[in-house]
Amino acid sequence: TRVNALLIAHALPAAHKQVLDDFSRAREIIDSGKIPVFGGHIPFFTTDSVGALIAEALGGTFVNLTNVDGIYDSNPSVNSEARRFDEISYAKLVELIMSSGSTPGQNVVLDLACCLILQRSKIPAVVLSGNDMSNFSSYINGYTFTGTVIREPMFGEETADSYAPEASAGSDTEITPAKKKKRKSVKRKGNRKGKDDYSPPNPYQIDF
Repeated sequence: TRVNALLIAHALPAAHKQVLDDFSRAREIIDSGKIPVFGGHIPFFTTDSVGALIAEALGGTFVNLTNVDGIYDSNPSVNSEARRFDEISYAKLVELIMSSGSTPGQNVVLDLACCLILQRSKIPAVVLSGNDMSNFSSYINGYTFTGTVIREPMFGEETADSYAPEASAGSDTEITPAKKKKRKSVKRKGNRKGKDDYSPPNPYQIDF
């Protein structure tokens, strides 16, 4: 990801040419008239988390441009009845990711660490298709757009979760959230660790 970031930094004339990893420098670079470019920061966590940390540092909005037009309740490439959320709460998003296992190639386009960062600082967020720049322009300019807004429910509102009207029209089917599987404890023999014993860090136990 850092090599890709270096390519982007040199492809954009207005970009700062050094790939950054210090989030506190984002504001400094922007104020200088340059575009800050970041790559990966912590092994086993995607650049989604980096984007969320930058949004947190800047007090900005997190925008994810991806290969689908929002967040779905199941994988739309596999399930033709998958429904896209117009809006989704942080809690519901974390629930979806936990149920999918938070692994590379998962149904949800954001990883768990990213969503926990968004949740802890109530960062405004949106997921849009990166293949539709006119739709992206509509979002940036405050017009109607297709995508999923991630936000905290407003006062007096039970939930922010709502499906896109076009995706759910004429359908009476309710989507039942997947039940969390109980984790089985596995006893390992001896104290010696092999190459397959390594486990990726737990997002809940990392101080970002």
